[in-house]
Amino acid sequence: MKNKLFTIAALLAVMVLITGIASANTGAVWAVNSTGYKGDYFDLGTGIYIDGQNLAANTLFSWSITDQNSPLPDDQKPIMAKNDTLPLLYTDSNGNINRLDTGWSIPADDHAGHDYKLRVVIYEPQGNGNKEKPFYTKIDTFYPIPEFPTVALPIAAVLGLVFFFQHRKKKEE
Repeated sequence: MKNKLFTIAALLAVMVLITGIASANTGAVWAVNSTGYKGDYFDLGTGIYIDGQNLAANTLFSWSITDQNSPLPDDQKPIMAKNDTLPLLYTDSNGNINRLDTGWSIPADDHAGHDYKLRVVIYEPQGNGNKEKPFYTKIDTFYPIPEFPTVALPIAAVLGLVFFFQHRKKKEE
């Protein structure tokens, strides 16, 4: 009987551990605007903020925003960054980042529609006073919304050519 109880207790313990491991979530980060909108597309001139959920609690993090259309290598692409220099940035006690202002806006003249990438690095405390090392990285990609003329002019040009050639074809007949 003791063996059965021990076996059942051991199985329950393993099930609890497996459930805990399976539900472990390294969280998510988003580039958002000042109202907390979490879309992939933002208007030109929109200020970019950072929101994060279910990250490691009270943990140091750094962030950078890169222009993915830049010809530079990845480590030289940041157009805005906050690394582990003072003041240090920490997630809150629930592991969240609450609308952190990056101080950067999508350029008002970005009519080419560049791809921007927000990268947040969460650091793992080593507990021995040494510099902390990266624990995991979360990435969110976002884009500017093209202005109306950027979309409308090519469509109008194609329609104009279609009508021109249609008119020319009728004239020849």
